[in-house]
Amino acid sequence: MSETIYIKFERNSMVYQRKVVVGDVASVFCEDKRIQARVRAINLLSIPDVKKKTYVFSVLDVIERITKECNNVEVNNIGETDFIIEYREKTPKKGFLYMAKVWATCVIVLIGSMFTIMAYNNDVGVLELFDKVYSLVLNGEGNGILELSYSIGLTFGIGVFYNHFAGKKLSDTPTPVEVQMRSYETDVDNAVVERASRQKEEFDVS
Repeated sequence: MSETIYIKFERNSMVYQRKVVVGDVASVFCEDKRIQARVRAINLLSIPDVKKKTYVFSVLDVIERITKECNNVEVNNIGETDFIIEYREKTPKKGFLYMAKVWATCVIVLIGSMFTIMAYNNDVGVLELFDKVYSLVLNGEGNGILELSYSIGLTFGIGVFYNHFAGKKLSDTPTPVEVQMRSYETDVDNAVVERASRQKEEFDVS
């Protein structure tokens, strides 16, 4: 009776070593642990001396390699049919230049957000609205309570919306930014796979 091998590839896998085997980018299960170890050790590719490179694989090619390596086995793919392997050269520890880029990005985002909020407030006339509320409710004697409440509410709303405050997540749910980044990564992966399929570029697409 043939052994059944279950193999699962994710859509996109990142590797940092030049020799990539099946076990580096896939989950493999087989009741016969010797066969499982042999499958995990099958070589997929050897990456040349470059800083980064992208490869697209078809799971059919992997199944062909497995059946050549292991006789009388049945391979059951429960993951992606086409998958991407991205190689990135290991970078040194984060130094001054990296932190400078991070702080510069934070400052740019902060200034941009401040400008956007001020432009929105001016566009909808928030100050004029507050003056009208003061004149109708407090006979024009505004003491800044509306401005203070609005500022506190805006800060609290931004923290809840982005699910972060003081470097900590308020809940385990993904933030809107994380959701958009995952959607963007999925769209990019799909575009890479489709381009490789149309251009018949089976492995190297970088």
